[in-house]
Amino acid sequence: MTAPDFQQKLVQQQLVQVTASPNNRQAIIFLHGFSDSSGRAWGIFPQCVGKARPDWDVYMLRYDTTLQPDIAGIWEADPELPAVAGLLVTELRSDPLFRYEKLAIVAHSMGGLIAQRAVLDDPEMRNRLAHLFLFGTPSAGLIKAAFFLWWKRQLHNMALGGEFINNLRKDWAEQIRSPLPFCLHVVAGTKDQFVPSYTSLKPFGPEFHRFVPGNHLEMVKVATPDHAAVRLVTTALPLTCLSQRHPGEPLPPVLEEFGADPLLKRLRELGDSPAHKTVTKLAIELDGAGMREEAIALLHRFLNLDPDVKGTLAGRYKRMWLEDRGNEFADKALDLYIEAFEEVTKGSTPDADQAYYHAINVAFLGLVYSADNPTAQQWAEVALYYCKKAMDAQVGPPPYWLLATIGEANLYLGNYDLALQNYEEALRILGPEEAWQLQSTWYQAACIAVYRRDIVLADSLERLFFQGK
Repeated sequence: MTAPDFQQKLVQQQLVQVTASPNNRQAIIFLHGFSDSSGRAWGIFPQCVGKARPDWDVYMLRYDTTLQPDIAGIWEADPELPAVAGLLVTELRSDPLFRYEKLAIVAHSMGGLIAQRAVLDDPEMRNRLAHLFLFGTPSAGLIKAAFFLWWKRQLHNMALGGEFINNLRKDWAEQIRSPLPFCLHVVAGTKDQFVPSYTSLKPFGPEFHRFVPGNHLEMVKVATPDHAAVRLVTTALPLTCLSQRHPGEPLPPVLEEFGADPLLKRLRELGDSPAHKTVTKLAIELDGAGMREEAIALLHRFLNLDPDVKGTLAGRYKRMWLEDRGNEFADKALDLYIEAFEEVTKGSTPDADQAYYHAINVAFLGLVYSADNPTAQQWAEVALYYCKKAMDAQVGPPPYWLLATIGEANLYLGNYDLALQNYEEALRILGPEEAWQLQSTWYQAACIAVYRRDIVLADSLERLFFQGK
């Protein structure tokens, strides 16, 4: 894609024109998510859509959002989501967007909450809106955001059970009635654990659900024109809205492609003696596609196949606890992690790789769930012990998770400078296609900083994990 084809022009302070034709009467607006003020998380998504659909002009709307704690500055802070929704409405009522008769909004993550609020606040916008794409949007709220209520106003807006989310869902139910006045596409990433499908899909009917490969970042981080998200948007634009289909009319083929049927087909064809990695991989993908019950049933079916299966099941329960704070799920996760740890460490040849994985998760739950700092530190020491054994047996450079686990263990032990060095070493070997590993590592590290109310540590972790990202 050359510069003459897609020369980005700054139209206003926060509106970026990607492609435009004087004859077009319809426009697509890309709205980024949390901590992505530059819009770089899209990759070349807007440009690819513009090239594939020259009959639509393409813009990106940028707004202020960072990981910097709002309380770090007395005089300014990132705007709350209702204010950003007001910015979107204002832009749509101003030149150059005002001239377009038909609009499509492609929103990622928190941007989808902003788009929904704007749709509710401006009936005129609803009359012009033809398509709304919500990629990885926490429409039911995020339990994770509750960890950061003191840190960011925008995270406060995203919290499960918070005023913003409750009002958004109440107003949507009252104002957006069937048949919808626009085409709605609610998209989940098959590996998205940052915004689980329960919160992105649940508020909307199954006829609006779509799936694309990848985690929360990969699902929209476009590097090539054949990316699944690009194909979904560019092909869906001319289709008849699903809300206006006749009863019994089949889904268009392009939408069938993004369904969950391939996962269910793999589940049916699994057989009675699969490899344990086949089981864990499929369970994680099922969970990410919104089929957690199927994932848990699969893991229970093969629970004794390998301790790694128990660890994967523990991970599902840990996420369920993080989502709704049901203590029974944290208890189940703890029991499974400890049981798996005991299995891999018995005998004369312990599996050091699995041992440090299970131990560090016990440390995490010990601190964040049980509020038992001494126990968390003890398990961190155990994790470090097996990290050393794994390091001694390692042939070639150490893997990412080994270095990241050493970093997390040092956080529990209060060795913050050393932990940051460990994380930095780990991140140097992380490729762009492995962004989900950065996301997962960052989340557990951030939880430790939040639990300890340590803004300095949180700021150091932010700069380390996201500087230049």
